[in-house]
Amino acid sequence: MTKSIDRSLVFHVAWFFARNSAAIRGKPVRSCIGDALRDAWTLAKTPADAEPVYL
Repeated sequence: MTKSIDRSLVFHVAWFFARNSAAIRGKPVRSCIGDALRDAWTLAKTPADAEPVYL
């Protein structure tokens, strides 16, 4: 069976990552969204029983 990925959750997590990254770096959120989306998709594709991924 293929794992189904909740895309709305991926975008929610990406937005959370981007906002935090932007706040820490003092940059606009739009400049951080690309990396945040990449990280969120990586996290979503990781099997549930894998070792934790610290981003």
